[in-house]
Amino acid sequence: MSSKGTGKTMIRRIPTRIELKLDDINEYNTIRQATESNNERAPSPQNAPAWTYKIMFNNNAKIHERIGYAPQPRTPT
Repeated sequence: MSSKGTGKTMIRRIPTRIELKLDDINEYNTIRQATESNNERAPSPQNAPAWTYKIMFNNNAKIHERIGYAPQPRTPT
Protein backbone atom coordinates (compact mmCIF):
# COMPACT_ATOMS: atom_id res chain seq x y z
CA MET A 1 0.00 0.00 0.00
CA SER A 2 2.37 2.64 -1.17
CA SER A 3 1.22 6.15 -2.02
CA LYS A 4 3.92 6.59 -4.67
CA GLY A 5 1.77 5.34 -7.52
CA THR A 6 -1.42 7.16 -6.53
CA GLY A 7 0.02 10.65 -6.73
CA LYS A 8 -1.23 11.56 -3.24
CA THR A 9 1.15 13.42 -1.00
CA MET A 10 0.89 14.29 2.63
CA ILE A 11 0.12 17.93 3.33
CA ARG A 12 2.84 19.46 5.50
CA ARG A 13 2.36 22.45 7.74
CA ILE A 14 4.62 24.34 10.05
CA PRO A 15 4.40 23.41 13.75
CA THR A 16 2.12 25.53 15.89
CA ARG A 17 3.98 27.72 18.33
CA ILE A 18 2.67 27.53 21.88
CA GLU A 19 3.63 30.38 24.15
CA LEU A 20 3.52 29.90 27.90
CA LYS A 21 2.89 33.13 29.79
CA LEU A 22 3.41 33.89 33.47
CA ASP A 23 -0.33 34.57 33.85
CA ASP A 24 -1.10 31.07 32.55
CA ILE A 25 1.27 29.50 35.08
CA ASN A 26 -0.25 31.50 37.95
CA GLU A 27 -3.77 30.54 36.89
CA TYR A 28 -2.77 26.87 36.68
CA ASN A 29 -1.23 26.96 40.16
CA THR A 30 -4.30 28.57 41.75
CA ILE A 31 -6.63 26.06 40.10
CA ARG A 32 -4.39 23.17 41.17
CA GLN A 33 -4.29 24.40 44.78
CA ALA A 34 -8.08 24.82 44.82
CA THR A 35 -8.54 21.31 43.48
CA GLU A 36 -6.14 19.85 46.03
CA SER A 37 -7.90 21.61 48.90
CA ASN A 38 -11.26 20.30 47.65
CA ASN A 39 -9.86 16.77 47.46
CA GLU A 40 -8.56 17.00 51.03
CA ARG A 41 -11.97 18.07 52.34
CA ALA A 42 -13.95 15.49 50.35
CA PRO A 43 -14.86 12.32 52.26
CA SER A 44 -13.28 9.13 51.05
CA PRO A 45 -15.59 6.70 49.21
CA GLN A 46 -14.70 3.96 51.71
CA ASN A 47 -16.47 5.86 54.48
CA ALA A 48 -19.39 7.04 52.37
CA PRO A 49 -22.81 6.71 54.02
CA ALA A 50 -25.42 4.44 52.47
CA TRP A 51 -27.56 7.32 51.19
CA THR A 52 -24.81 8.39 48.77
CA TYR A 53 -25.45 5.28 46.69
CA LYS A 54 -29.08 6.32 46.30
CA ILE A 55 -27.93 9.75 45.12
CA MET A 56 -25.55 8.14 42.63
CA PHE A 57 -28.38 5.93 41.33
CA ASN A 58 -30.63 8.98 40.93
CA ASN A 59 -27.84 10.84 39.12
CA ASN A 60 -27.41 7.90 36.74
CA ALA A 61 -31.15 7.91 36.07
CA LYS A 62 -31.04 11.64 35.32
CA ILE A 63 -28.09 11.18 32.98
CA HIS A 64 -29.83 8.31 31.17
CA GLU A 65 -32.94 10.44 30.75
CA ARG A 66 -30.91 13.40 29.48
CA ILE A 67 -29.06 11.39 26.83
CA GLY A 68 -32.09 9.33 25.83
CA TYR A 69 -30.77 5.98 27.07
CA ALA A 70 -33.50 3.47 27.80
CA PRO A 71 -31.93 0.27 29.18
CA GLN A 72 -33.78 -2.90 28.36
CA PRO A 73 -34.56 -5.12 31.36
CA ARG A 74 -32.48 -8.27 31.43
CA THR A 75 -34.32 -11.54 31.20
CA PRO A 76 -32.98 -14.45 33.22
CA THR A 77 -31.63 -17.23 31.04
